[in-house]
Amino acid sequence: MQSIELKELILLDVGNTTVKVGKVERDKVKVIKRVMTEEVLKKPKELLNPLKDKVVAVASVVKEITELLKEEVESPFFLSKNSPNLPVEIEYEGELGADRVAAMVGGRELFKSFVVVSCGTATVVDVVVDGKFEGGLIFPGLGVMAESLKRATSSLPKVKVERETKVLGKSTFNCIKRGIVNATVGAVMEVKREFQELPVITTGGYGLILSHRIGGIYKEELTLKGLLTAFIRGQSPRERNYL
Repeated sequence: MQSIELKELILLDVGNTTVKVGKVERDKVKVIKRVMTEEVLKKPKELLNPLKDKVVAVASVVKEITELLKEEVESPFFLSKNSPNLPVEIEYEGELGADRVAAMVGGRELFKSFVVVSCGTATVVDVVVDGKFEGGLIFPGLGVMAESLKRATSSLPKVKVERETKVLGKSTFNCIKRGIVNATVGAVMEVKREFQELPVITTGGYGLILSHRIGGIYKEELTLKGLLTAFIRGQSPRERNYL
């Protein structure tokens, strides 16, 4: 891959729900566009055409979009657990989502040991101790929980969790919302009890809602920042000096 200035780099965080497009502006990662993943799959050219002749770094968990990028973009950088010079030591059986790798790399910019909670389509909890990945949890995200209750019952409404209720529900809608949030918080708190000394970082679409209950810090663009770090570390020493 040719050497570039960071301002020329396009960052893609391809999730199951949303594709985030980022750039580096004034030494900070900025999201310049968000597109629903479903829309990208329907009209891929709208995402792909502006990427032609660009240098692109990708963290993708959607295989269809990964394949499209391989076909349409020249030599993109794809983040994986096997990317070179990662600041996290990762041993994992089978495939590990690039979003999880990016979140852990982003977390290492802040701490050597930490718990990172990625709150999107799935809620993923990963633990890093002294720069080494210790393991994690994966369970349905808030939106998926709400959708599954709607699909599995004949009378329960579909709930959109936009903000947390602070009291027990006095309507079916609020009972579901409170139950979904409490179930997620309870799972994360079990990990916190085991690793009490570790700071917690939350990120993802539902991260701000949950961070108020979980504690720690919320970093909206943690995954994109981790992708940027991994991209830079993946270049040759000469290219890194240029960047």
